[in-house]
Amino acid sequence: MNKLASAVIFLLLLSGTASPPAYSSLIFSGVGNDGYMHDIQGLYSAFTLTPSAGNAPQYIYENLNGSGIASSINNLRQVLTPLDTLVWVYSGHSGIKTDGTDSDESAPSSFAHDRYDETVGMRHGHDQLSDDGLAESFLNLKPGVDQIIVVMDVCYAGGFIGGSLDLNRVPGITFLGSSREYEQSFSYSDQPYSIFTQGLIDGLTGLEADANQDGIVLASEWFDFAAAYTVNIIRGQHPVFYGKDVIIAREVPLPDASWMLFSGVVLLALIKGLGITHRQKNHQARLPRA
Repeated sequence: MNKLASAVIFLLLLSGTASPPAYSSLIFSGVGNDGYMHDIQGLYSAFTLTPSAGNAPQYIYENLNGSGIASSINNLRQVLTPLDTLVWVYSGHSGIKTDGTDSDESAPSSFAHDRYDETVGMRHGHDQLSDDGLAESFLNLKPGVDQIIVVMDVCYAGGFIGGSLDLNRVPGITFLGSSREYEQSFSYSDQPYSIFTQGLIDGLTGLEADANQDGIVLASEWFDFAAAYTVNIIRGQHPVFYGKDVIIAREVPLPDASWMLFSGVVLLALIKGLGITHRQKNHQARLPRA
């Protein structure tokens, strides 16, 4: 066995005895209200079938009022780390807060289309969480997690961004909403999932949303796939996207950058120590690219 082969085997053995490579883990949390729990379960199942998500931890709730939704988000602080990606999904009915209190939609920094705040919680319940309160809940997770992806399949979904105190004030957030601020969102009468959610599920299945076929599904690609699916069925429903374009899924998970750097440094040191010249390296057999 030559010295280079011994060095490579040493590096492989070292990688096997070290801790598994760390990479951004997906944490899935969702709330299914008013009979829309199937949307949450279906989307979670779709994520678990993607190679980069695997058996992602789930924190799923059914039929929560407004304060319960806020508490469920706050409880995530105990499990999130800066390396994690939080995907938070809400499916159910939404409301419009018209009493004028806590309303920020007409503030100078607002780009909302009306002056009302939107709310979530059990339909017709008095305990509702406004878009402002929802934003506050996610702000409380910072800096515990850097990447937050919010998916909302509700009527008036676009109203949860736009106001000066809405979700758009959460740094680095990615938002996918099922409809514009003044539009309703629809579900199938004979299918388990809402229309926008069905598009999201289909986009993850087999990474169908990977438009450029590079093995990576970006948030914008995922949204475009689901939006096209939605408007093709319901002409009066136009999904909305806001925020940071991030990786949603990939064919294989990426190792932690520090591990790759460490491995490279070790290998270069071994090669240098063995005295392999540039000319000698050029004569080594090349492996085909994957």
